[in-house]
Amino acid sequence: MLRALTLALCLGAIGPAMARNPADAFRGRIILSQRPFPTKFSSDAKFIQHMKRVDTKAFLYADKDTLTLNFMAFFSRAQPGPMFMLTVYDVTEKGNRTRINSYPIDTYEKNTRILASAVYLPKDQYEEERRYMITLSRREGSPVLAESQFAIKAPPGAKAAAAQPTVVEF
Repeated sequence: MLRALTLALCLGAIGPAMARNPADAFRGRIILSQRPFPTKFSSDAKFIQHMKRVDTKAFLYADKDTLTLNFMAFFSRAQPGPMFMLTVYDVTEKGNRTRINSYPIDTYEKNTRILASAVYLPKDQYEEERRYMITLSRREGSPVLAESQFAIKAPPGAKAAAAQPTVVEF
């Protein structure tokens, strides 16, 4: 009897966790990716699995002058469209948050809990080897609905070249 009760309680606890929808699983977060997100998934479980797999925390400019930052934001409750504001802060120095830029994000969705879009970060405004935080809100200065942090890294050979001592001959 006790075994059956324990099994029932365990199954009851596991069922809802496995049946979570992506908006609940990632609420308040922004998932970042180097590639655009698929437009649909075969199940919520596959959606969640994909988001965990592609969540990127470091990006490279490489040979480009612009970095494409694909993002998917997940809200705790439905948000009316059509406008949102994505703000980028430099958070490299602990305890210091410097606003770099804001980007208006238009959507045709009404009452959505998930927003997918992309922004383009020009190399002349964002430095390599720095950490950034992005926030998504309804408009500038309104409460943050979702956020994430990421870094822009230097290409692999760039650090070594910069670290080499300079020799001056007289």
